[in-house]
Amino acid sequence: MKRAKLLMAELRSLTDEVNAFQEGTSGHVVVGTLISASVSLLPKAIRLLKQRAPSVMVSLRVGQMDQLFPAVEVGDVDLVVGRVPDDWRWRDEANSLTVDTLYSEELCIVAGAKHPLHESQSLTLEKLHPFPWVLPTRESLLRRTADKLFAEEGLTVPSNVVESLSILTNLTLMQDQETVALMPYEAASPFAEAGLLKVFKLGKSLAFGDIGCFSASGRELGPAAKLFRECLKEA
Repeated sequence: MKRAKLLMAELRSLTDEVNAFQEGTSGHVVVGTLISASVSLLPKAIRLLKQRAPSVMVSLRVGQMDQLFPAVEVGDVDLVVGRVPDDWRWRDEANSLTVDTLYSEELCIVAGAKHPLHESQSLTLEKLHPFPWVLPTRESLLRRTADKLFAEEGLTVPSNVVESLSILTNLTLMQDQETVALMPYEAASPFAEAGLLKVFKLGKSLAFGDIGCFSASGRELGPAAKLFRECLKEA
């Protein structure tokens, strides 16, 4: 089965090459992504791609890295865009994947724009702790960061928690003006600019890690995937 998937990936790359030769840049690129990257970075990259090659079809697959890494290894996905795990070089996929680092991601704590603590002086995580929280699911890299954040402040994980990676669900929950969430800054920014959310001012930055573009080491990308990778770097 794995060999068949690899052959299908090679065939898709070959088809892209033929199309690019006959019609200019065209074809199909399949991109795996975490939800956070799909909010800001990917739309920018897709717009750039469509300006240069309108006939290229882009398919997005949202999932966790433990699902997406195997998919890019066997050729189901051309590229994966997401956080570079701190320990990924020590894992099984390290020898079969390469990564281009795109930018460093920061986190922020947010709530509805009218949450009562937005105007609080000397705001701390301890003051936010009793409120309802939306946190990432336990298997996600972001959840590990969230748990570490509370531990560093000498706090337990809040007891009133909804676990969710659905940005639209989380956004709706926060409109009660009570619920608090931890989000990548790039994911929260469009909603903050629209007045739906507001970032709490804690007086310090919350580092998350590098966001990168992963591809299979032993397989040549087709023209469409190569162009999209360049658009990601530019975006």
